[in-house]
Amino acid sequence: MNSLSAFKYFFLFFQHIFNPPIDSLKGINMVDQEGFSVRPYAKYQAWGVKMKSNNDALVLLPNVKYQGGVSLSYKGFTLSLAAGIKTPYEQTFGSTNEKALRLNYFGKRLNASIFHETYKSFFYTKPSEIDVSWAKGQRRPINEDLKMLQAGINLYLYFSPDYSMKANMHQSQKMLRSAGSTFAGLSYLKSTYEDPFGFIPQIKSNNFDTLNLLNKIATDSYLISFGYSYTWVHHQFFVYTNLAAGSGIQKQSISQFEIKKSNPAIPAKFSFFTSGGFNGKKFILSLNVFLENHYSFLNNSNLQNFFYSFRFNVGYRFGMQ
Repeated sequence: MNSLSAFKYFFLFFQHIFNPPIDSLKGINMVDQEGFSVRPYAKYQAWGVKMKSNNDALVLLPNVKYQGGVSLSYKGFTLSLAAGIKTPYEQTFGSTNEKALRLNYFGKRLNASIFHETYKSFFYTKPSEIDVSWAKGQRRPINEDLKMLQAGINLYLYFSPDYSMKANMHQSQKMLRSAGSTFAGLSYLKSTYEDPFGFIPQIKSNNFDTLNLLNKIATDSYLISFGYSYTWVHHQFFVYTNLAAGSGIQKQSISQFEIKKSNPAIPAKFSFFTSGGFNGKKFILSLNVFLENHYSFLNNSNLQNFFYSFRFNVGYRFGMQ
């Protein structure tokens, strides 16, 4: 049996356990709304890196809180283009250089995404611990040399034939009644954190024995996750909730300037997503809330990449009579 066949039977096994075939008397639970849709959006996001060791922690955030963009959807495919919105706080929090691209596919039961994001320049959330002379109102201590890359692929399969992710994510279908589904996912995530002068400020060096003097951490994570998703439907209104957790294997490549080594590890992943809105024949309106955490464990230290966002979408569907 090749790996593709094994993957297929793995998903069919869980589908049979958690979602037996529905009674044909129930009828169809969704209708197609396959027109080409354009959805401008506004987004508030907060994410960053947390380094923890010996009961001490450092949290660094990029100064990229607001985004404006547009999502283009057709027959399950969605392309999102976004740009950071400059804020009047660059003098306080610095200026982060951000580049991000994401391509999503949302089928009825199969979801896939490819993404590539890079960021440079982060500020510290507890400035008085980095600079003892810092006072409120002053410029935050900033690490302008820290670079971060996140790239990867996600693949999710929803087991229930009575459930539609097209209806939840870009409203190219409409569910006629409330339903839920278990799901499983496979993910590959590549993360790189690099600073030519080291991650840990000198004032904190004694508290971070594992991370101290490191100037590059690269991880390749292969993850499997499981979760449950439910959508409440009332006429053209919907509320969608999704919760998942997973783990897998990880290869860590660590550079301590001239010293380099590789370690195997077990990462962890947690995510929560909820969305609500109006799914009309031509008009689309939704509010999305998303939270996700990735954990990498390095001896007695851990590296946490966390993300949460609030996104407001309003759109119009073309090609619908």
